[in-house]
Amino acid sequence: MKKLITICAVVTMMLTANGFVYGAYLYTDSFEASWVGDYAAGWEDVAYRHGDASTSVMTQYSSVTVNNNTIAAFAGEYFTGLKVTNAGTPESSTNWWGAIASNYLNENAMAKEYSPWISVAFYDTGLTTSAAQLATVPTSDDDWTDTQIGERVNRPDHYWYVEAASGSGWLETTVARTTGWHTLKQAMNTAGYISYYIDDILVGSSTKTYDSLTGLYLMTQFNPGEFADSEVYFDGFQASSIPEPATIAVLSLGGLLLRRKK
Repeated sequence: MKKLITICAVVTMMLTANGFVYGAYLYTDSFEASWVGDYAAGWEDVAYRHGDASTSVMTQYSSVTVNNNTIAAFAGEYFTGLKVTNAGTPESSTNWWGAIASNYLNENAMAKEYSPWISVAFYDTGLTTSAAQLATVPTSDDDWTDTQIGERVNRPDHYWYVEAASGSGWLETTVARTTGWHTLKQAMNTAGYISYYIDDILVGSSTKTYDSLTGLYLMTQFNPGEFADSEVYFDGFQASSIPEPATIAVLSLGGLLLRRKK
């Protein structure tokens, strides 16, 4: 019995050390730590795939007034603004964007068997010159496919989502835009389908299955020539996963044995 207890404890520690106890995996960033330079720790600019890249920078705020609305943090004391400082020269005149990606995210935890999810809060300022979006590039057999959810430039009525692999283009949700903080979420089930949520309201699902929910972007879409006014605001980023049944069984057995030993 002592040997079995030791094995379970070692397995638990090994899984934890290697990031595979995904029931306990929760990566959060409310942008509370101050930073020097253009990016918070763990975040970096994303290069554009088609044409010369736009350049985005991050700014930390405790409050800011935009469109006659004073914005306070969604979580904690601070939040971040994402602003395009260089528009670049994208090939498409209708899809100009800047984005940042997290290099702290444990992508192993985002495999479909762990039911991963990613969410972030954004502030809807009521403006239509820029649009906040949560995007991922989930792994699949295709060279590239991305999914996005959030605002769209020049779309004042509702929020939208898109799955590039579907070929259907952007899809309008029934959730009306309102000024204030809102939460965007992409969640993958064990079959590999992605569900899209706004404020915990299910608004759509992917038509294609994927292997993992990776390639995280926080994005701002903007109008050509108006990138100077393209700042959007994010807070309360989270990424997590649920362990598959085998891991739950191992950890539960280890816990039971340890309690019995006591």
